[in-house]
Amino acid sequence: MSEELHRHFSIGPELGRGRFGTVRRCTSLLSGDHFAVKSIDKACLHDPLDLASVEQEPKLTQLAAAGNPSVVQIHAVFEDHLSLHLVLDLLSGPDLFDRISASAPFSEPQAAQILASLMEAVAICHRRGIAHRDIKPDNVLFDDQGRLKLVDFGSAECFGDGRGMTGLVGTPYYVAPEVLAGREYDDKCDVWSAGVILYVMLAGFVPFYGESAAEIFEKVLRANLRFPAAVFRDVSPAAKDLMRRMLCKDVSRRLSAEQVLKYGMGNKVSPLGDVYSYGVLLLEMFTGRTPTNEMFKDGLSLHKFVEMNFPDRVMGIVDPCLLQMEDEDLRLKTEVCLVSVVRIGLACSRQSPMNRMQLSDVLREMRTIRDLYLGAETQVEIKNKDNLIGDDSD
Repeated sequence: MSEELHRHFSIGPELGRGRFGTVRRCTSLLSGDHFAVKSIDKACLHDPLDLASVEQEPKLTQLAAAGNPSVVQIHAVFEDHLSLHLVLDLLSGPDLFDRISASAPFSEPQAAQILASLMEAVAICHRRGIAHRDIKPDNVLFDDQGRLKLVDFGSAECFGDGRGMTGLVGTPYYVAPEVLAGREYDDKCDVWSAGVILYVMLAGFVPFYGESAAEIFEKVLRANLRFPAAVFRDVSPAAKDLMRRMLCKDVSRRLSAEQVLKYGMGNKVSPLGDVYSYGVLLLEMFTGRTPTNEMFKDGLSLHKFVEMNFPDRVMGIVDPCLLQMEDEDLRLKTEVCLVSVVRIGLACSRQSPMNRMQLSDVLREMRTIRDLYLGAETQVEIKNKDNLIGDDSD
């Protein structure tokens, strides 16, 4: 390993291994902070295109990650004649592949929240002229707070100013048909890959399955998208329509990343994530009860859960509308504020259902958020606390 790397970091155990190298845990000798170091073995780079991709990975990762909280941050780069070392965020949470393997199919609110975070990251990359080109569950990781991080820009490419992209890159189940066809393509190849991920989250399997790479490619090129009734019985028409628009073979009719954020799944996907999922957490805040994944797996919708357990008391805590704001900083500030409110609620609900004083404090903070960041046009409505918790005699 690079002598320069060892002067700044102590190298720990291996965390994973890829096509061109390994990822290890490392610790800063100066601060004691923990990171991951991705070491790429140059001897494995026989193809000049692979070498070019590896050489531009640090630059594209830094460009994609700047001010983009859903992309892995790169902290240092070291290079010698044998290897290239990238010091990155240490992401201790599971990747999306592991989550899908353990819990799929997801409920619609769960899938919507993950899709929104992923598409926000992708949309920022696309605005900066970067296409990831290998979006798949293995490259969607989570930190110890559960925040999504898009990783591995080793296949990424720049586009724009009338310049498209070429080259067969990606992963068989997730690669777009125009990439397989050998034509010039654009950033919408990432939207296709994200659409496959959405399908997998809701179904538990890929939309274009084959026993071999050749069979997979044939089915991807045909793009015959199906929604088996036994699996998609409880998936909303809006979610199916979104998948059709993301997995559209005609690139001119396929949604862009920005359009996916605006279109959403029945007005439940937004640049801030799935606002409806905040409603799940707020239910826990106000009642001390939590709808579980097992309930959703049995076909019980969140709306039905609320109707059955909390009639006329917590319906409509937050209107699940799209919080669409063009100013990126404003979106980030708003998300931080919303998450802080959710954390307050979770902390209270671990002890007991909220009493009136706690509820009043949270409502006051939420009104401040609404007034400072959201504005009346977002239609986020915080109901009167008396309407929420009712009389003590209920």
